[in-house]
Amino acid sequence: GCGVGGRVLQMPSPATLGEKRNAGVAAVPEAAYSASFDDDDVSLPERLSANLRAMRSRRPPAAFLSASRKYIAIGAIDNIVGFELGRCYGAGMVAADVTDALRWPSQDCFEDHSLYEAVVSHAELRSRVAEADELLYVHRRHASNVTAPHRKDMWQGVLPLQLAGPSATAAPERVRAMLQRH
Repeated sequence: GCGVGGRVLQMPSPATLGEKRNAGVAAVPEAAYSASFDDDDVSLPERLSANLRAMRSRRPPAAFLSASRKYIAIGAIDNIVGFELGRCYGAGMVAADVTDALRWPSQDCFEDHSLYEAVVSHAELRSRVAEADELLYVHRRHASNVTAPHRKDMWQGVLPLQLAGPSATAAPERVRAMLQRH
């Protein structure tokens, strides 16, 4: 456990994703890190502990960790069709010193990308950006969460699971089992 009890934070409506994330971080000032992901995506159970290990293993510890590989589900979350290489900001982890120095922008999409851009432009934080290369996040692609070019081809950038190795090919079964439990 993280040592912090569960809390519910109600936000006035309307509030952007950036505003919600800033309020969440402010509500738990003792937290050294924050992590988030889209509510229609899935993280495998070990994602947070693996990401935290990856951040802490760097010297100095990473300030911003971007998930550079992710499973891709088309339509339904359990319809994993492959994986993708490339930054996945929404599945990242951010150190408290980043959120102390910078805030998520008040926007409803690509807010993590905007924060990433601010971190790599920041003189003291830019050298502390890291990439997580474990496949621990499932991104569900659908018409309302991809950019206009992606809407033409939801399969853009998707690589076969077999290229990711034997543990990756078991991911669809793991995700289905997780979904059945909840």
